[in-house]
Amino acid sequence: MTGLARAAGYPIGVVANDPLHFGGAMTADAARKLESFVDLCDTFHLPIVQLVDQPGFAVGPRFENEATIRFGVRALAALEHRPCRC
Repeated sequence: MTGLARAAGYPIGVVANDPLHFGGAMTADAARKLESFVDLCDTFHLPIVQLVDQPGFAVGPRFENEATIRFGVRALAALEHRPCRC
């Protein structure tokens, strides 16, 4: 789940996993959504608050056919390569 919010009056991006959907595991669709949201936050220089309770990537033949790992790694790389706004 992604969303925009305010914390102490400052705009932020919020990312969280839904444990009721595939146990919180990242699917190809979720990875593409996360990468797009990170790009949006980078465009407007918004910090991201991430509430992490993720067991990893979804596995199985269906998810292999959807290229979950490929999209998941791209999403994680987008998060990792954000400039520090300390």
